[in-house]
Amino acid sequence: MDVCEFDLSPDKLDEKFDKEVDSVIRAISQLTNKDLIMPIWTRWFQIFKNSLEKEKFARNCILRELHKQINNDKTLGYPFTDGKNCNIDLPTLHQMIMDKPETNVNNVYDNEDSESMVTICTSNPSGSVHGCIETANRRLLEENAALAIELQEQQLKNEHLQKLQQKNLEIIKHLTHKSKYLDKQLAHIKQILYWSSVTSTKVLNTNKALTVTPQYFVTLFSVLCETKEDMAGVRELDQRFKKLINSHINNYLRMKRGLVLQDMSKEYDVLKAAVSQRYKKVMRLQMAAQEKELSLMAMRYLALLRMIFMSSYEGSKLTKKIVIKFFHDRYREISEEL
Repeated sequence: MDVCEFDLSPDKLDEKFDKEVDSVIRAISQLTNKDLIMPIWTRWFQIFKNSLEKEKFARNCILRELHKQINNDKTLGYPFTDGKNCNIDLPTLHQMIMDKPETNVNNVYDNEDSESMVTICTSNPSGSVHGCIETANRRLLEENAALAIELQEQQLKNEHLQKLQQKNLEIIKHLTHKSKYLDKQLAHIKQILYWSSVTSTKVLNTNKALTVTPQYFVTLFSVLCETKEDMAGVRELDQRFKKLINSHINNYLRMKRGLVLQDMSKEYDVLKAAVSQRYKKVMRLQMAAQEKELSLMAMRYLALLRMIFMSSYEGSKLTKKIVIKFFHDRYREISEEL
């Protein structure tokens, strides 16, 4: 019976075939005589690969038989070792395997693909292809029903996810719009704070800032105050700011007063030293002048006494000579000191 005569998907058969090939290759790689088995496997793999669409069902069943021999016997036997069988079409060869008495078609060994077509064939007690097909169709219908339920569940999940995605997109759109609005508001607030800061600084630099309560924080934050409590809090900041400024000013004046007194003391000491030095210099000059004046006066008096003595003394010439020499010596000494 051709494969087109029953409801069996060729893609499903190919999928089972690919899985079985992988299992066979892994099993052969673990054999000690894999060098002998591999050429036989390669020849039959080429036959399986070139099979027609109507031969795919028989191909899978024969491949399952090959896999069973490798697992059970660790080697290959009938029909794979007979070169004549390579020229027989696969459905006929499959029927030959089913009709062979020594082949235990009821023995199904474990494998990862328990739902494969070969398992269905070998599990059929009658051993007929028609029975395998009916069993396969029944199982495929059951699988289709399960897949339909699963598909419906996936479609419901997909619809839910799409609704959730749409909702999230709307939230993102709303948040993006709100973010742009907040960015604009933030830009306005920054501009207001900038100009308020400039105005507050100008107010702080006026002469009234030291005598009255400063309006620094009121000018800066009044645009942001929404209630009387907010404004009262801002005014409280100005009061604290005034106390802080006055404290700094008083501290600065105390420090400045100490520095001024210290500078004045230094200047007084310097001035005192300069006056004392100048006074001493003047006194020295005055004393020198007085000494000079006294010396000149003494010289005049000596000259006058010498004249009086010479005009009025009439005694011994020797005494007169000695006295005149005395006047002369004293006059010379005083002149040398000048």
